[in-house]
Amino acid sequence: MKNLIKFVITLALILLFVQCNEDNLITNTETANIEKSTLEKGVIASASGHGDVHYEVGGTSIYQRFSFNAKNKDGEIHGILNYYDDEVNLKFKGEVTCLNIDGNIAIMAGKILKYTWDLEYVPGTEELYFWLKVVDNGEGSNCVPDQTSLVWAPIPKYPCDNWPVPLYDIENGNIQVKP
Repeated sequence: MKNLIKFVITLALILLFVQCNEDNLITNTETANIEKSTLEKGVIASASGHGDVHYEVGGTSIYQRFSFNAKNKDGEIHGILNYYDDEVNLKFKGEVTCLNIDGNIAIMAGKILKYTWDLEYVPGTEELYFWLKVVDNGEGSNCVPDQTSLVWAPIPKYPCDNWPVPLYDIENGNIQVKP
């Protein structure tokens, strides 16, 4: 029993002193090396998570909710994004067809498979797409919140590039990016 108590106290002390900091984030050089070794071993690079985002546009408060799971194994991308925007009552399910991971940042793009929307259909668009950027800032109460761009949708087909867009702290969620 005394050994169990010592173990619990030791574990509690270790957890007390563990904190999140930027030293745990991977640099771009390290990412390139990890991506090369990951592909050689057939390990899956992935991004997954969910969250809520509130932001203001022209004095109007807008709420977005999203969840996603995307994987890249040996260059084959598989994934799904579910999205809801309360301002225009846009709901959609999208297939992630592009996943670009750079350290703790993931860029996803893909095709909208099914949607409902209070606004008119986007004129002249046969197929609709989405784009999203997320940042995994670590785990624990000492970390800054994970972040996301707005989900850009519905849009014409868009490249899976890392565009300089504003990022917002997510609420009620978590992002996991694994190079």
